[in-house]
Amino acid sequence: MASKYYFYDNRIYTDFKRRLYQYQIRGVRRIKLNSLKFVLIVIVVFLSTPHSFAESNQGKLTADRIQYYREQELIIATGNAKLIVDDVEISSNNMEIDLKSNMLNAEGKVHVKNKDGEFDSKELEYNIKTKEGIFLESEGIIITEESKDPIYIKSAKTEYSNDRTKIIDSEFTTCNVEEPHYHMSSTNTVIYPGDKLIAYNVVLWEFNGKVPIIYLPILMYSFKDKEQMEAEVGKNEYRGWFLRTTHNYYLNSYYDNPILNKLAGDFGQIYIDDYSKSGFAGGFKHAYRTLEDDHAYLYFYLDQDKQRPEQSPWITMELNRKQKFNAGRDKREYNLQYKNYYNDRWTSREKGLYLDYDFDQDLTLKNWDTKVGLDYNKDKTHDNRIILTSYFDKLRKESNDDYIGLDLYYDLDDKQTGRLDSEADINFDYQHKFLAEEKSDDILKVDLDYNREKDRDRGKYQIKDEYNSKLNYRGYFNRKENIRDDYYNIDFSYDRIDRDDWTSYYSYNDKLDKYRINLKQYKRYFTNSLYLDYKIDYKYYQYQDYDDSRRTGDAFEYLTTLKLADTQRYYDWSIETEWKERDIKSPSRSVNINSSLEETEYYDLPEAKLTLKPGQIFNVNRLDPLKVILGVKRRYNYRWKDDLYPIKEHGYYQLNYNDYWRINNRNRLRYKQNLQQDIYSTKQQRFTYESGLELNTSIFKNWNNSLKHNYRKTQGEVMAGFEEAKEDKHDIDWKLNWVKNQSKFEIETGYDLLAEVGEEYDPLKITYNYLLNDNYTIKNNIRYDLNDMHFDKIDTSIIIDYLNFDYKLDLYYYYDDVEKELNGKWDTELDWKFGKKDWEWTVKLKGSYDFEDKEYDKANISIEKMLHCRKVVLSYDYVEEEIAFKYQILSFPNHAFGVKSEKGQISVGDGDLGGIVNEEN
Repeated sequence: MASKYYFYDNRIYTDFKRRLYQYQIRGVRRIKLNSLKFVLIVIVVFLSTPHSFAESNQGKLTADRIQYYREQELIIATGNAKLIVDDVEISSNNMEIDLKSNMLNAEGKVHVKNKDGEFDSKELEYNIKTKEGIFLESEGIIITEESKDPIYIKSAKTEYSNDRTKIIDSEFTTCNVEEPHYHMSSTNTVIYPGDKLIAYNVVLWEFNGKVPIIYLPILMYSFKDKEQMEAEVGKNEYRGWFLRTTHNYYLNSYYDNPILNKLAGDFGQIYIDDYSKSGFAGGFKHAYRTLEDDHAYLYFYLDQDKQRPEQSPWITMELNRKQKFNAGRDKREYNLQYKNYYNDRWTSREKGLYLDYDFDQDLTLKNWDTKVGLDYNKDKTHDNRIILTSYFDKLRKESNDDYIGLDLYYDLDDKQTGRLDSEADINFDYQHKFLAEEKSDDILKVDLDYNREKDRDRGKYQIKDEYNSKLNYRGYFNRKENIRDDYYNIDFSYDRIDRDDWTSYYSYNDKLDKYRINLKQYKRYFTNSLYLDYKIDYKYYQYQDYDDSRRTGDAFEYLTTLKLADTQRYYDWSIETEWKERDIKSPSRSVNINSSLEETEYYDLPEAKLTLKPGQIFNVNRLDPLKVILGVKRRYNYRWKDDLYPIKEHGYYQLNYNDYWRINNRNRLRYKQNLQQDIYSTKQQRFTYESGLELNTSIFKNWNNSLKHNYRKTQGEVMAGFEEAKEDKHDIDWKLNWVKNQSKFEIETGYDLLAEVGEEYDPLKITYNYLLNDNYTIKNNIRYDLNDMHFDKIDTSIIIDYLNFDYKLDLYYYYDDVEKELNGKWDTELDWKFGKKDWEWTVKLKGSYDFEDKEYDKANISIEKMLHCRKVVLSYDYVEEEIAFKYQILSFPNHAFGVKSEKGQISVGDGDLGGIVNEEN
């Protein structure tokens, strides 16, 4: 029967000795106890949470036989010895505890276990006081809180201490099968509990640990980062064979040194790359925090260029910071990029200064919100370009509609000549609502804009400055109960254009100054249906002459309208007068700038219109589609000023009938008829007949056919100075469509019976969006020219999203009238994953081809194979002429703060970011 004993604190040494005096066996003071309580903490090497002996509160020792020697102060446990202290469990064939030297020795199938892992060793020697020990010929498993994939380790000798463990001649792997698919061997390995593993003189063995494939002088494995090591081997057509490696690091959470402690908790990546032709390349991305909701990183990368040594090295730097305030309501972000070259493509790089600074901020203050953005850029194209955006909203606590906005764009350009010929754009917006206690609120809007740009004219550039300003005010007055509020709407605008050279014919039509005052609307309601509507629109222009004399002239335009109208159940009526005055002849090459004629163009006094609704008047439903319209207009036009009667009259009547007929359940006919006669005081007349017929037929379920016939015939003439005459029309439109759920098919065209030969057909349009099911979608848009018999446009998309198969194909063609051929491009993307878990294949494809340029914009493919606990990727980039092979050992710590990098950028944030992706260079 196994002996056991319990005791509860470190005073056990005194109490335990006192109780042993009552036993004497063969002259040697020895005791065999049924129970023993012993306070002891044993920390296993590789366990991430160390314990101290003095901190232990309870322990239990069991064995087939337990002996205590008083003079030697020695405990010996033999046969299935097992010690449990807190969450640590140690078992062995034999266990010896020397209370004088504080040493614990265990041998024979030593096994140590706690919540973070377990370990087997031939021998264990542990100092209880110093918490240091040695394992001999051991093997075991490490499981940290951050990692779901354990680390399996074998070692000849392990030297353990509280803060670090040193392992001699070790092998370790994350593969959990009986015969691991890979392992790493190291002459010297150091483990920092809960932090990282650093191994020296590392050899990676593959194919069940039988074939060495790579040697690394040093390897760091972080228990807190996501992907531990990433290596990529390949060949670039321009830079040669390469080896690109990414190493991740995570700094301790605390340092005694105050300077180092500022870096505590930071992490990042170190890049060490080498190209056979271009040389060494390397850098780092360091992520850090200065505040709780502050995410930032610093990126540096250097490229040696042995092919262009006079320009080497190429340097890239980036600083990014994101901040959140007030529980995430306020945000601030800035990004600064520096490069000593232009163009990211390796073969096109040239020396030069590139700077880009972006700043964005959203703040919620006590009564208002602000948004500010600043973008500064200096590169090959732009010399000091600045873009500023600002927006201030909710300026008053009482109103959410007040705001101020300011946008600024400035570009100092023309580096070659050194001229300060800049381009700029400034825009200012303001809105204010005047709060009213009753009903609607008055609103004021102000918009100011300045634009300076280079305008290309006749093969040369000239500076053009343009000024625009606009003020709008909508006001309500004479508020009455149960009647709509009266209101007025005023617009005022001022525009001006300045040029370096006004001699150009093309720039002649620009107005040097342009004023416009528009009483957009003054509306006075007498009842909810009877109202008075008044409008004024005044425009003033100042012209710049086209020749070198730089003479100026002006012109104006004035239009005013007054309308009284009412809407009733049986009829609608309106009486209106309109007056338009302007410069009849605008300046041109044939008209001298000072020879324009200011004159009244026309006025109507009056214009009356009456619409009768017979169906309501006679209470006959069949007459509801019929409307009878009567109108009269009395007009003066400057064209008639020399006539005997310069005022002419125009009268008309119109019969308008619009209805539909349900022939049966499948057919419905919609028809409209319009007959109008215009009569003029000059005895001219014009008859107009318009007809529209549309037959809608439901052919089968979800299928519908539409056939339209449009006809207009006119007879007589329209008197010059009144409305423009409508042209005759006779055409047929046809459409066939099918709709089911989210799927749709539609084909349509038309035929013009009055068009010239070769122009009578409308384009044939085919639209096809077919959702086979939730996984397959086909989209087509095709336009075919039936007159010239060629395709105008083809736009096709195929989308497949089935299980782990994602595919998309876009084809776009258009007809080039100059080359008389189809041009366009296609884009395709594939992401396909298949195979059993931990052994999946993944195929990714991205391609883009331009038919006009006859070249690929993008063409790369990658084949990824999961090999249980590691991954290999073979990729090829056709445009960059680069083939690469990547080998990756996978481990997935569940740390809440990580780094994720993509092409040319790195993002920092909380949560599972899905791994670290090496930056492409």
